[in-house]
Amino acid sequence: MPEFIAKKKRVIKPLLVKFWQRYYGPLWFPFEREQIKRFSAVRVNEPVDISGYVKCIRKGIFALFPTPFSNQTYLTCINHTEKDPPENAFIRISGVVKWEKLTRNRNLPAESRIFSGEKVVHVEYWKEEIPNIEFPKLNYDYKDFKRDLLYRIEGLEPKIEDFIAFSALSSPPLHESIGGVSLTLYDSTKTGLPKLVIREIKRVIPSDLGNPFVIRTSYGPIRLQYKFNYRTEDADKPLSNLARTLLMHREKQLIPNYDELSLSLFSKRSRPLTIEEPPCCRSDIPTVVPETTYINSSKPAYVEFDALKYLLWQHMKTPIVVDYEKSIPFIQECLEKTVEKYRLPSTQLGAYGFLDANYNARPTSIIRKSLAYARAQNLKKVNQEVIQKVFNEYFKWNLDWVYEVWEDLLSPERGISTLVKVEYREIMRVLRNYDNEGGIPVEIIAKELNESPYKVQEKLTEMWNSGLVFEVKRGSYRLIRI
Repeated sequence: MPEFIAKKKRVIKPLLVKFWQRYYGPLWFPFEREQIKRFSAVRVNEPVDISGYVKCIRKGIFALFPTPFSNQTYLTCINHTEKDPPENAFIRISGVVKWEKLTRNRNLPAESRIFSGEKVVHVEYWKEEIPNIEFPKLNYDYKDFKRDLLYRIEGLEPKIEDFIAFSALSSPPLHESIGGVSLTLYDSTKTGLPKLVIREIKRVIPSDLGNPFVIRTSYGPIRLQYKFNYRTEDADKPLSNLARTLLMHREKQLIPNYDELSLSLFSKRSRPLTIEEPPCCRSDIPTVVPETTYINSSKPAYVEFDALKYLLWQHMKTPIVVDYEKSIPFIQECLEKTVEKYRLPSTQLGAYGFLDANYNARPTSIIRKSLAYARAQNLKKVNQEVIQKVFNEYFKWNLDWVYEVWEDLLSPERGISTLVKVEYREIMRVLRNYDNEGGIPVEIIAKELNESPYKVQEKLTEMWNSGLVFEVKRGSYRLIRI
């Protein structure tokens, strides 16, 4: 009898796009193409007047690029003015183009007149300008982007589709914090499905997007860095220093290489071990992938150029928050009402709770989601109406969604003893007496108690860790109503 050997099914892996290898016109923006043409048209021994973005090489020498992320061409500039332009500035320069560092090719005959050298602009004048970039009217919108981003992923809840898209669209920086949207996907199937979902997203998000691109020149290296990066990690393993810093702090000074950093975490578990673990309590969107989700591997894993262009274009948009100082207390009030409505323990409003009301926890998290939503909807401003919409349609939806499987994690009290309350009763009295939506500064509490601000801050930190107070803004506290 003949033996038949079964052939293994060919697995089609997603084709990956490289950000720093966009050598073809279809991946360029119209304004980028025009800028590249202008730079390529610069000729030696002719005057030049052109605008671009500065990358410093060393004192007195810089490079000018068509856009902050175009590595296809550049101009080396020797500055003859008194002051060097600042890094990343958009400037207009004027000067004369000359050949510098001419050398004869050793492989050619001695009588050859062929030389190699650097085309250099001798800059006689420069000034900073505001880039005049017109956003083109694309026949491609957020709905198209979401469709192409999730092309082979089927069975997701529409809101979870938005969550994944928000993490890719990211959010602009917010005050002292870098931008970006963090997402943690837990697995209702316990089969590793979230990892496969996140892997599919990388069809659109280039793997080298956050990597620096270094150009070697005879004057020194030039380092290009795109402002956004997208990182993925396993939530079931110890987090990297970068991921932990992003979730716990987000300060720009701690993550200086990026303006925006989105983090997508995946887990094989259907729920966190505790609400307090960082991938849950500190992620902007901790949610659960439904059992109906699957990867349709029969669809080709093609590269979607339009989706990448749309993504980069949205990253250039910077919606602003209208009246940020009033937005934080507004969200904190919404969180307090949500605790009452769901009859959750008040400690969920405290540090590391699911509804952590501290200014740098859920409130700013909801603002980041609102900014990502604004990019998706082409909104220039995020006002209270937009924040309310995002809170109701996304945050509360997700709370309903995870509550079904996390109820026992969300419901128990985290144990604030009567002795603890007695220990801090004087501070609690002051906070009750003032009861200001904007919070009570440490200095006022210290003055009321006739104690040093340092000692009061120590006690407030202990109360914060115990879930008795939350920080409305830096250095100002409110009592959690227990």
